[in-house]
Amino acid sequence: MKNDWTALQKELIGLVDELGPAFVDRAAGFDTAALFPTENYQDLRDAGLLKLCIPVAAGGTGADYQTYCLVAAQVGRYCGATALTFNMHTCSMLCPAVFCDDHKMPLAEG
Repeated sequence: MKNDWTALQKELIGLVDELGPAFVDRAAGFDTAALFPTENYQDLRDAGLLKLCIPVAAGGTGADYQTYCLVAAQVGRYCGATALTFNMHTCSMLCPAVFCDDHKMPLAEG
């Protein structure tokens, strides 16, 4: 399947692989103390991965569902807590892309 990956998918998986060793080092601590993986989120943000499924027009990467799945699975190979929360964060950005023709919010009236 790796041979079928797009250039963007390979790049994004590579970014996760660069972050992975630090995620592994922190994973047990997050699980043991039941902590949110804040440090890992800082790393994801710095790598640009938190904008994975935000449309390009809104400043995101504009990744499709397959790319999201590949990236999320790769995050999970390093830290389950990070993968779980990354999934929730990223999926919240997928829904508008699928269900909305226009991502602009109308102004409230009244």
